[in-house]
Amino acid sequence: MKQQELLDALIRHNVDLYRLSTGALHEILNNFNRISNQNLATLLELLDNLSESELTALSGGKYTTKALKDVRELLNEWFAGLSVSLPETFAISAVPLAVYEASYLTRVYKQKVKVPEGKTLLQQAKKTPFSGGMLVDDLFIKITGDLRQRVEYAIRDGINTGKTTQQIVQTIKGTKKQEYTDGLLDRSRREVNTLVRTARSHIANQTQEAMYKKMDFEWLKVVATLDGKTCLFCAGQDGRVYRSDDPSRPKFPVHPHNRTIYVPVSDQEGKTIGKRPFVADERSVKDIPKDERSGKVGQVDSNVKYKDWFSRQDATLQQSILGKTRYELFKSGKISIDKFSADNGSILSLKELKDLDAKIFKELGL
Repeated sequence: MKQQELLDALIRHNVDLYRLSTGALHEILNNFNRISNQNLATLLELLDNLSESELTALSGGKYTTKALKDVRELLNEWFAGLSVSLPETFAISAVPLAVYEASYLTRVYKQKVKVPEGKTLLQQAKKTPFSGGMLVDDLFIKITGDLRQRVEYAIRDGINTGKTTQQIVQTIKGTKKQEYTDGLLDRSRREVNTLVRTARSHIANQTQEAMYKKMDFEWLKVVATLDGKTCLFCAGQDGRVYRSDDPSRPKFPVHPHNRTIYVPVSDQEGKTIGKRPFVADERSVKDIPKDERSGKVGQVDSNVKYKDWFSRQDATLQQSILGKTRYELFKSGKISIDKFSADNGSILSLKELKDLDAKIFKELGL
């Protein structure tokens, strides 16, 4: 495969991995909603049957009567159910993701190496922290633990401020009028969205690293996305080349929704052939009207680093990305963007990802 075709395939594949996560995420959120809605209905019944003195005790975190102990037991079962169901649903799609990612790389690089079992790849990824030190196994512990605390606080505060039991449950669930986006549960849904996508990206990246090691690639080049949404850390890392065994090199993803990847290169210089895409805007391509895309969407030489591409953009985009203070420093020439430190919504199934990659392979004659 020509280097340009290889780079194109890896970039397109990385975008499709994000879409693949959308399908897995829907399964997890469906379980989250089902379990939570069932328990909220029961919670409303239990709260309705509490006496005034029991409500007062509950507002103080006391579970002194049988009825109050039933409330506590419900909360225990609710969040225990989430703690079991969500990780199980996550693993169902994470294992085949790891297997497919490994198989994909052996085909792209035409390497005849044995692909490890999916569970082995997943366990390896679980041992490595991502996005600020979180482990994959910590993911749902944090989400369910935070939600339980918010639910208990909402119950206590609701009682203390004179809300009805219906209003308390509504605070947790949200209102139909607002499509339930105004409840405490929606905050957890957003957390699930962010953390699950990031964890799946971590699993894909760790699988890539494991396979690069098996393929004996010595040098890895950082490839960030040339657009207005890339963070300053990744922008500064773009184009840097590291030894594959360098323990100090960044381990992507370094933050939620991180799109930066490593690609193997032949030497420390890291030269590649061909072009790479750019979007000179903070919007996704699909959100930019077609008559506005000229000059905003295109390609540049694959060796152009983010900092060099950024320096050619208009002041509006530069200031939007950097902010006023950093923009003034950048504009004065005192500091370049790589010196700043900062620590398509459609659903895609694994089969569809395989079909898309198969189409690309066919186009490339693989």
